[in-house]
Amino acid sequence: VAEGAVVDGVRADEETVGAADRIAAGLRRKVASGELPLGSWLRQSAIAEEFGTSRTPVREAIQALTATGVAELIPNRGARIRVPTVREIQDGYRVRAELEGLAASIAARYATQHQIEQLREAERLFETAVADVVAGEEGLEEGRQRWTRANDRFHDIILDAARNRTLSAALEWLHLTLPRNLTWNELSRDPRLMQTNVAQHSAIREAIERGDAGAAREAVIAHVMSSAEVVSIGLGDQS
Repeated sequence: VAEGAVVDGVRADEETVGAADRIAAGLRRKVASGELPLGSWLRQSAIAEEFGTSRTPVREAIQALTATGVAELIPNRGARIRVPTVREIQDGYRVRAELEGLAASIAARYATQHQIEQLREAERLFETAVADVVAGEEGLEEGRQRWTRANDRFHDIILDAARNRTLSAALEWLHLTLPRNLTWNELSRDPRLMQTNVAQHSAIREAIERGDAGAAREAVIAHVMSSAEVVSIGLGDQS
């Protein structure tokens, strides 16, 4: 279809823009979840096939990701998901720690009993996932998926309890440049770090459950910054 042509009342270039937005959103979700790891090359043909489009909206989607710093263009090679520097990792985690600490302090004041129960269940699932990985009862990929789901669930419940859309939007953007699976990549190498992670979740949940906003904030900040430390060390070793 020629650019600007009208098909069923919709301009072809408008369809392209809509498809580009859909592709960009899908790729962002994959980056945030870790399904599309940092440093992954963005192959236009494969992406077009996955989303059922031509390459034109794929190129526009990649341009959009590049404009926001999620992807980068490498001369004569193509585009890939950008790997942040150690300094960017540290700065990003500091901001994330403060934002998630704020969310936890609000949640400690306003979380409903149902949300507290959900938080307990997410904590239990997280603890079980870690225990199974440490015991070697399942493969690393299965363990990563269970750990990620339980970890995301735990943090999402806290964010839901905070009931602040601006806070949610800011953290969603941060997770595009600091995917949560970065922590898994480092923790999974050391069972002691994983067990410490479990204890940190417990401390956060306990503070929220007893309504201690200050302790909840401090527990989350300590939790996030400990992740920043292990991720920074891991990326530094790879550089």
